[in-house]
Amino acid sequence: MINLSTQSFRSKAKLLSSEKTEKEFGKIYLLKDAQSQYVEMTIWDQDNSEGWQTGIALDSSISMKISYGKGLKYLKPMPDDVNKLYAQQKLTTIKIQDGREYIFFTQEGVKIAKEQGYLAVSDNEVEPVAKDFIKHLNDELESGSGSYLIYWACGTNGDQIQKVGHLSESNLDQTRITGANEMGNQTHLLPALKFFLDHFRDVKKLLLIFITDGQIDDLDGVKQFTIDLAKKIEAKTMPLIKAILIGVGDKISEQQMEELDDLDTGTDIDIWDHKIAKSMRDLSEISVELVNQDKILASSAIIYDDQNHVVHRFLDGLPVVSRFTLPLNAKYFVLEVMGKKIKQHLL
Repeated sequence: MINLSTQSFRSKAKLLSSEKTEKEFGKIYLLKDAQSQYVEMTIWDQDNSEGWQTGIALDSSISMKISYGKGLKYLKPMPDDVNKLYAQQKLTTIKIQDGREYIFFTQEGVKIAKEQGYLAVSDNEVEPVAKDFIKHLNDELESGSGSYLIYWACGTNGDQIQKVGHLSESNLDQTRITGANEMGNQTHLLPALKFFLDHFRDVKKLLLIFITDGQIDDLDGVKQFTIDLAKKIEAKTMPLIKAILIGVGDKISEQQMEELDDLDTGTDIDIWDHKIAKSMRDLSEISVELVNQDKILASSAIIYDDQNHVVHRFLDGLPVVSRFTLPLNAKYFVLEVMGKKIKQHLL
């Protein structure tokens, strides 16, 4: 078995997509060398929900405008000759905003494109996702005060936040979620993270949800801050903190989200995780990020490879998070625990 810390292992390994992960598992990481493949397996544990304070931060950069229902969406692709015609007639211009190239329609261009069936006003994808998460957090994890909601990546430079406040069952349905008053031209995550740490400075366990399209302009700063934060958590000078990036929209920049998820902090503290909203099997998936890794779920268990050979025995109990070794070409493994067999494909 490769002797790596949790974060070092995960930074080098491949995370199996949630669509391919059996419902009994939370996460499956795979790491291969020339002789073997190594598996890190996290098992669902629903009994980890007490005592959390929660915050939700909604990306309000310009790139999220369409996702808030404040922009236009294509009903069908515009052919190249139509795009050229619109540009020649000055019905469109091209601009760079929030690090991306966009086609902007003039008022007349919008009118014509709508009449020709190319454009329509976008749907607000963020509000239902955010409210579903808030309801889930309030029902399953929150300690009673409700989740604290903010917008981030606000202001001209995208480095401001806008407070909304605590949302619970009493006021959630009446609250509209439509983005910040001023959407940012860049996306700075660190100010939102620092705000929550200051706001919740006296709590014991803190869960933060950041809903975004994944375009982060201060990634290096967030990484260094996370490394320092992980060391403080390990030294018990900071409370337990989990932060989860939730990708929404049709143009998600997942690479940066993965970089934070896989960040090696030099400790066994795993702060960041990420998920894509459309790919989540259930909102309870976020609970897998809150696991007590050393908790024992069963007194014993066995792992078989795809040739029905025993490759590992958990004689001292099956923990929530564990690792084992498989033959290099094994296509699946089987976990036998408490009289049940769970087959997990690896491809």
